Amino acid sequence: MKFWTITSATLGLLLSANVDAADYSIIELGTLGSGSQYQTSYATGINSSGQVVGYASTGILSETHAFIYSNGVMQDLGTLGGGWSYAYDVNDSGHVVGRSISTINNMHQYNAFLYDNTNGMQDLGALGGSTSRGNSINNSGNIVGNYVDVNGKNRAFFYINNVMQDLGSLLGNTSVGAYGINNNNQVTGTTGSPPHAFLYDNGSVEDLSRGIFSTTAYGINDNGQVAGRGWPDGIGKVHLFDNDGTVKNLGSLGSGEFVNQSQAAAINNLGQVVGWSYNDSRQKSAFLYDSGVMHELCVLVGCTSYGWDFLEDATDINDNGNIVGYGSFGGTTRAFVISKVFADGDLAPLGNPDGNINAGDILIAVRISLGEFVPGLLELSHGDMNTDGVIDLSDVIKITKIVLNQ
Repeated sequence: MKFWTITSATLGLLLSANVDAADYSIIELGTLGSGSQYQTSYATGINSSGQVVGYASTGILSETHAFIYSNGVMQDLGTLGGGWSYAYDVNDSGHVVGRSISTINNMHQYNAFLYDNTNGMQDLGALGGSTSRGNSINNSGNIVGNYVDVNGKNRAFFYINNVMQDLGSLLGNTSVGAYGINNNNQVTGTTGSPPHAFLYDNGSVEDLSRGIFSTTAYGINDNGQVAGRGWPDGIGKVHLFDNDGTVKNLGSLGSGEFVNQSQAAAINNLGQVVGWSYNDSRQKSAFLYDSGVMHELCVLVGCTSYGWDFLEDATDINDNGNIVGYGSFGGTTRAFVISKVFADGDLAPLGNPDGNINAGDILIAVRISLGEFVPGLLELSHGDMNTDGVIDLSDVIKITKIVLNQ
């Protein structure tokens, strides 16, 4: 297989050709500042259209701002008045959640925020507590996250119908953290000490530990499958808490002492899991777990051949198989997005390729080539027939030849 990388400065330059359906691209997203190779960025979430969120250096002292990356452009989302903000998730409407230093009412504390293009960054408050953060948002705009109450307790909140509410004490524990919500409003997270992973569904709570001494949960898909971490033998490893009541230990990249640790961050609706694991070189490394196999992402995409030292953590994956996270690029921590490359001309319907190549695909390619709209990751993965980073007349000709069976 052949692979390529794209830097933010040269997004249109791809370093490989003759790809097939099993190939990948990796994009280095850059930062919000300029002039220093030591500025950092981290990607934390991706939606179905390929919009990426995270946080990056601004180039102003040590300030870090939340960003959304779309169609090759990293947009600064600003802050709630302070110098720092962090984005953690984005839904299919492009609504972003995270946390930011808030100077509203002279509070000067980290508060959860919701960002959208109409209202900008909105402070969600902290239910009277000292700090809060928004961790996950679904396509209905419902949010889960954490806050610290007036007694210093870690609590979970559920933001629904524009109201933040306490999720309550779960499994007899007052200390609760909520990290994931799916489109059925099922919530997962961690409660108690030792921690126990939980599933919250319409007021009922299920302990997902199922006999394991200590467990945590971070991601949930629309099928109710939960990905997290368990300590069955004193060593933390990725665990899948399945919707059939079973718990599966997904293992680790490393097999020796001190390197057989791993942790999941997210799971998509296909059951693919991403996160980090130590490898046999004692390097913390991003992984993709797919069809019973844990793949080291840097090896899978050939990252070291194209400027990456290693890929440290994979933080999210969408149903198209796009993966985001962060790693070391030229010695500096940078955000990445990994995409499968098909180069098959399947562009229609826009945003939802149907597996057929016909006149509709030609039309979309023509519109993109004329600049009517900017292609996203999905369109580039299917319509960039020359793998040169753009969809232009040459790609239109190739797609037309496929339709005409030439």
